[in-house]
Amino acid sequence: MNADELLAALNLPPRSDTNLPFDELGVDSWNLVELRATLETRHGIRLSDEDWLEIESPGDVLRLLR
Repeated sequence: MNADELLAALNLPPRSDTNLPFDELGVDSWNLVELRATLETRHGIRLSDEDWLEIESPGDVLRLLR
């Protein structure tokens, strides 16, 4: 998953600043639940609960996926 795909999955405009915290981007906890489900079901990517607790921005997600 690249930045554009991640932003689309979060219903954010293209080229949004991926380093801004989710709350500043208007992303709520439900959006993150949906993102986790999308990563797991569509992309086969599983992140641990501990990893999810460390995620504060879309950039954090992208770094974990590298």
